Amino acid sequence: MIGLPIVASRVAPYERSLKHGETGFFARNPKDWLKHLSNLIENPELRVRLATNARAWAETRTIDRNTGLWERAYGLTR
Repeated sequence: MIGLPIVASRVAPYERSLKHGETGFFARNPKDWLKHLSNLIENPELRVRLATNARAWAETRTIDRNTGLWERAYGLTR
C-alpha cells in the first residue's frame, strides 16, 4: 500500500496477494532473492511498474472499498 515493489517467500498470505512479475516477485532461495532485488535496484522502470500494480491491487482490498462485504457477512444487508 505504500508504493514499494515486493520480493517475498512463497508463503501465506503472500501467495494470495502477490502476482509474480506483476506486483512483485517470489523468491524460493538465496539466489532468487539476489536476482530479484538486483533486478529491482538496476531497473527503475520495473520498480515503478511493480509498485504501481501492487498499490492498485492493495487499494481494492481496503476496508473502505469493501464495506458492503462486511455488512453482508454480518447480515446487516443483502
